[in-house]
Amino acid sequence: MTKERLAEIRARLAAATPGPWHVGPIVKGGGILFVMDSVGKKVARDSQFVANASADIAVLLTEVERLQAEREGLSHALACVHARWAKGVLND
Repeated sequence: MTKERLAEIRARLAAATPGPWHVGPIVKGGGILFVMDSVGKKVARDSQFVANASADIAVLLTEVERLQAEREGLSHALACVHARWAKGVLND
């Protein structure tokens, strides 16, 4: 994930109305989502946050999985080095 992409996600989060958020009545067949504040006023910045949420979450989850795999690989490598050290192989 690029620093720019992370900054875009962070900016949308910072611009959005602080939670908690609630789901109101859903009208079937409308096909349009309106994001409104507590008095029923449409909030454009929240709409941007919601509109990008699916893609943002997908890229964030991919990054979390990449970092977890990297951490597991480094943990395994460290365990191997430690085992060699414990056997005296690295003490020479």
